Amino acid sequence: MHNAPFDLLTVDRHLGVRLEELGGRTFDTRVLAHLLDPRSPQEGGIGLGLKPLSAVYVDPDAPDTQDGLTAVFRSLGLTKATGWAGIPIDQETTSGTRGST
Repeated sequence: MHNAPFDLLTVDRHLGVRLEELGGRTFDTRVLAHLLDPRSPQEGGIGLGLKPLSAVYVDPDAPDTQDGLTAVFRSLGLTKATGWAGIPIDQETTSGTRGST
């Protein structure tokens, strides 16, 4: 999880999986990235953002899905602030699969 404390508390509160159950089996990729290279982009590092880290450590050619997500929000008359709450769980994505954008 990237920024695990937030995600763990959200999972605990909304999905009913207890923090104590999941926390010990979770690694925070944001903390690991900071330990690997704490420098910000202005200091010559990658920074701690998930997208830049993924481009360096996972796949530099992976498409940025932010544009696709923004397009889904706009097509439904939503904004970034209201988008997640307004997208139906079975919303088709631009790739034709369900559940991810």
